[in-house]
Amino acid sequence: MKEMKTKSVAKWVAVVLGVSCSVAQSQELILNGDFSAQGLNESETSVTADHWLFSNSGQAGILNPSVHHYSNESEINNIGFAGPSSLIMQDLGAPLDLNSTYRVRVKLGWRENADAFNYKIGLRVDNHTIDITPNTPLLKGAFTQLDIEFKPDASSHQFLADMNSNLVLTLENNDTQVSFIDFDDVSVTVSAKQVDSDQDGMLDSWELSHGLNPMDPSDSSTDLDNDKVSNFDEFMAGTDPTDATSFPHIFQHQFTGNIEVESAIRLVPKNTAPLVCNTDHEGSMYYNSVERLVFICDGSIWNEFRGLPGETGATGPQGIQGPQGVQGVQGIPGERGLEGPKGDIGLTGPQGIQGIQGIPGTSHWQDSASAVSTSVKVGVGTVTPSAALEVIGNAIANDPIESNHLVTKSYSDSQYAELQQKYNRLLAMVDTLNKDVYPSDGQSCADVLANQPNAQSGLYQIDTDGPGGEVAVEYFCDMKNIDASRPTITGDTTGHNNNIALVYTNGLQLHSYTASGTVNLFSPAGAFDGHLYYTDPNAKVNPDAGNIVTNGIWLAPTNSNEWLQVNFDNKAVVTGFKTQVSTKHAEFSPRTPKDVIFQVSDDGINFVDHEHIVMEQGTAQVTLNRAAFGKHFRIHVVNTHGSSDYVQIDEMEYYGFFVQPDPVTPIEAQGSSCQTIHTENPQAGSGFYQIDPDGNGDIAPFTTYCDMELKGGGWTLVGIRYVPNKPYDHINNFDVLFTEVNNITSFDDNYHLPDTHWQYLKANSQELMMNMRDVGVYAIADIAKLQSANCIPLVDTLGRVPNQTGENQFRLFWHEGSGCSGEGLDYSMLNYHNIYTHVKSIYKDTNVATLAVEQTNYIYVR
Repeated sequence: MKEMKTKSVAKWVAVVLGVSCSVAQSQELILNGDFSAQGLNESETSVTADHWLFSNSGQAGILNPSVHHYSNESEINNIGFAGPSSLIMQDLGAPLDLNSTYRVRVKLGWRENADAFNYKIGLRVDNHTIDITPNTPLLKGAFTQLDIEFKPDASSHQFLADMNSNLVLTLENNDTQVSFIDFDDVSVTVSAKQVDSDQDGMLDSWELSHGLNPMDPSDSSTDLDNDKVSNFDEFMAGTDPTDATSFPHIFQHQFTGNIEVESAIRLVPKNTAPLVCNTDHEGSMYYNSVERLVFICDGSIWNEFRGLPGETGATGPQGIQGPQGVQGVQGIPGERGLEGPKGDIGLTGPQGIQGIQGIPGTSHWQDSASAVSTSVKVGVGTVTPSAALEVIGNAIANDPIESNHLVTKSYSDSQYAELQQKYNRLLAMVDTLNKDVYPSDGQSCADVLANQPNAQSGLYQIDTDGPGGEVAVEYFCDMKNIDASRPTITGDTTGHNNNIALVYTNGLQLHSYTASGTVNLFSPAGAFDGHLYYTDPNAKVNPDAGNIVTNGIWLAPTNSNEWLQVNFDNKAVVTGFKTQVSTKHAEFSPRTPKDVIFQVSDDGINFVDHEHIVMEQGTAQVTLNRAAFGKHFRIHVVNTHGSSDYVQIDEMEYYGFFVQPDPVTPIEAQGSSCQTIHTENPQAGSGFYQIDPDGNGDIAPFTTYCDMELKGGGWTLVGIRYVPNKPYDHINNFDVLFTEVNNITSFDDNYHLPDTHWQYLKANSQELMMNMRDVGVYAIADIAKLQSANCIPLVDTLGRVPNQTGENQFRLFWHEGSGCSGEGLDYSMLNYHNIYTHVKSIYKDTNVATLAVEQTNYIYVR
């Protein structure tokens, strides 16, 4: 009994301590990782350093930072830096080893007086780079520690190891805009992989060092030194399995693993049982981090470790009744059952009235005659009848067996009835087969509603040509308005919940999201981007969102009607939604919505209350009782879970699908351009018109604005740049300036026509006008002159210019008298919302002195 207890205690200690006796030795590969080998004065830079190489001369090197770079610069010596499209690198002096583990540690810095965007960490073999960049954002004015572990494997990296070329560490700034990323305390260590060939829980190196077989899994349960502790438990405890005096002790302070003895034993949490509960492990204990309970092994199963139950406490007061649950969504109607057997034939009806006498034939009976007088001889069953009527055989046989026999009417009727029953059974079988092969709810939504008058709007399988033809198609049947029913279209979905409202999917742009209130510096007003408020430690909630948008929050006073809205281009069916908020504001400042009204609109102006909802505090997922159908969806907040100052939604998701758009009535063009409309009707006023520039060509008629007044009128609007109520980052975020549309119908966003439209109008127009209509500023130039501008001729797109970086991405044209520096007073250009007229020779008419800026710029041609 004493031996049994000793063994159990030893095993328990081995599991609790969990100390590995084998620690892989690491070798440092980086030299001069702190860039201290070269002395530099404050703010001084150098493009040379021991062991380091720099690309893009002048854009990468070593810097001794100042307080303008980092507030704690006194604690920082030299650092490496890389500008846009630049990198620093070091040869690690050894080829890639598939049996080693590489650990890269580096601090990345973002200066207080500069921008930092995208970085990349890699291990290069010849021209092949292994990207090991982690998903870690940078912090402005500080250094961020990266700790990356890379384990090569034969399936992916064998060909790189076979090259036998040295590994090179690359630290890269892979952004094309003006930005700087700094590096400090660079370290690359390599250590042998910890291998357990027989999967017995003991490393090969440890087994070999103690005379065990690394290919025999059974030796984990044996006991080499007979000290009542298995080899596996000695491995876990870090003791010698060949020395009977070396075995785990409960209060052995030199352990550095999972034990703390300060008058009490601490069990380190585990999310699962650390070993199998059997007789060998009886008495073992562990703390379950998921259930937050201590468990003990009784020799067969793990049981909760607890004392005897206490006395039953007094009954507490009855709680208040909870809110009534919402009604569930009605299920899809079941399939129609098989047709029942046909009923028996009914009784024979009364004999009808006698018909009109027919025309006499060739033979007839005469009154009181004893014979038939006829000149025609007919026969049944005889070839040459010799009498007026000659019958051979049984004329009224009930069961005829010869071809010349006649049958009674009752026999014929019974045969027909039997055949009819067989036919009906065959039809029922065919109908059942069709329903299995071609399942459907009906041939139209109207058909479904006729058969099920209480059917709810939702998804139905519609087989328009009936069974046996084309398969059924999924429809959204709007039972409130049957004519609005449409086939469904599967949209792009993201995240675990199939969100259809992520920015840049399903036609959504930043301007597709609006709200009743915003907080300065946050755009868009609602965060439909997969991120929570930026202070939350687990900000990314939708891994598909990537880094599309890194901020965005709706935060508004509750003293007005607050709402958050998404506007889809197409008709959408929303089945539910989810709201999330940072833990801080959900628990300690309950700003999350409580009573809300879900509203729907087709035009974005007139909203209809769809459903009243009571939402949970914090993260809330809602399934609508009835699917909502429209283009614009809004959550109108009535009150919050407690905050009287703010209502907050950090992340919003919608679930559903789309339907085929309504048939579009062809636009009847009013002219080929605003100039032709003005010429034909000089009294026509400024406004929106339908034009068709190429007649019956490939460009469909479209809507845009015609200015019929300024400088003779007849100007066709092709683009709008910078709307003041659309916040944006002048340097980095140009997406809000480039929203391509087929029709320009308002002045409330940054629109431009497609490239096909622009290129046709540019080729068939003579003048280009830039007009800041709000303040009366304009500039007019001949298109032919802009086509020959010597820096950037008039480009072929009104959107982002391809293969250009920085501000060149949004310059429509650029002309300079000498060179192309954009400096001095010898250039003219059209930027995002700036008109430069330093050199007026390129303009034929303008009232801009030198520069017009910070006003909406409208671009016209005629």
